[in-house]
Amino acid sequence: MKKLNLFFWCAVSCVLAETSALFSIQFLNLVKDENIRGILSYAVAACFWLGIISEIIFLCIMNGQSKKIPDNTDRKFPIGIISFFKTTEGKIFDILSIIFLILVVMIIFMKISSRLLIISSLSAFFLSFQLRCFCNGRNYRKLKEYRNKKGEENI
Repeated sequence: MKKLNLFFWCAVSCVLAETSALFSIQFLNLVKDENIRGILSYAVAACFWLGIISEIIFLCIMNGQSKKIPDNTDRKFPIGIISFFKTTEGKIFDILSIIFLILVVMIIFMKISSRLLIISSLSAFFLSFQLRCFCNGRNYRKLKEYRNKKGEENI
């Protein structure tokens, strides 16, 4: 179970790296030297794509590890992307995802041209959507169930 927990937090760290890369795009124009800006652009892109690839690897490892653990979680919706409001944390990120999606749609329809607002809201939506998928997923529910059982045993 410790491995599952470790891989879960590694995957979350990858999502944070991806979101940071997305968010930092808006600051690349502040660099005056074109050579440095080009290098930073490649670094930001590499951070984003390496984060996605690493996240997928960690999720695949998590899935393999979690299949070895018996559970009582709902098998009807095994993946987090199609599971809604399954955990308390999942509910929070579901609501945040909806709020940020509405914000992104409003920005598009209102034709707001603020680069800071556009990229910030897209980054916030990306982060909240990824975390909602994690927190509503079966692996997270297994971790949470294990923590709850472990806590009851210590009482």
